[in-house]
Amino acid sequence: MSFCLREKPGCSATGVLVPVLVMLLALSGCVAQYPSHSGAAGRSGQREASGTLTTAPVQVPARPAQPITPPPSTTIRSAVGTGQGQATHPRYAPPPGVDAHWSDSLGVYVVNGQPLYYRQRVFYRYVNGWQSSASPDGPWEHISPGRVPSGLRHL
Repeated sequence: MSFCLREKPGCSATGVLVPVLVMLLALSGCVAQYPSHSGAAGRSGQREASGTLTTAPVQVPARPAQPITPPPSTTIRSAVGTGQGQATHPRYAPPPGVDAHWSDSLGVYVVNGQPLYYRQRVFYRYVNGWQSSASPDGPWEHISPGRVPSGLRHL
């Protein structure tokens, strides 16, 4: 590739302009661009006109006045000797609005003093077949035995 620096026969202005533009385009990819880094390492960098990188001081969060203590874990009370199992279950929430205990053998909550069972927002009872309801007071609908928790099917 030859450059025309002065007027020669066969040399035109476009003969100089095109190689210069190609060179500028090629060199523009070599220019380093520094993005602003904030929060990545706890500091942000800026480039000054002189080309040196300046950083803001790292901010360390202040320590709390008192140590943070985790809340106490809930303990599962066991009804030892009553055959009732546990008062609550770690996976299934107890029924709202009624007194009940968890039965390990049945895999459901048993409502105290009533022939009702509860698991996963559904109450169950057996009256001429299995029935279910969202409330202990009904309305009740007849359901197939396959929709009843497996621990209740043998009752």
